[in-house]
Amino acid sequence: MDILIDTNFILTCIKQRIHLFEDIKEEFPSSRIIIPQEVIDELKLLSSKKSLKISEREAAKLSIDVINKNLVFIIFLNSKTVDSGIVNYSKEHDIILATLDKELQNRVKKPNKKTHFPIIRNKTRIQLVK
Repeated sequence: MDILIDTNFILTCIKQRIHLFEDIKEEFPSSRIIIPQEVIDELKLLSSKKSLKISEREAAKLSIDVINKNLVFIIFLNSKTVDSGIVNYSKEHDIILATLDKELQNRVKKPNKKTHFPIIRNKTRIQLVK
């Protein structure tokens, strides 16, 4: 099953110094990691947004670097918002959705009850709760 990662999950892992891709590969060894281009675009925007704290901008920059150094599959959601695109994508594909956004989780659960959501356990590890 593919794992789709959203912006807040990536940023949280970076800020908490969680080895995002290593943990995902360990927890889900046969899964393909998917990151929407729109998520990468959001990270680029955040990395240059002057109204954010330097630490927030640096986390966004590091997120982009980490993504570029790992084997990921980039998709285009072609939607007005990233969240709407993720919801639509989850309707058509069985995925594990790595997001900490409860509202997004609820929107995805309604049409597709098969979708699972990994959590960050003890601020140190990624784990799938079934």
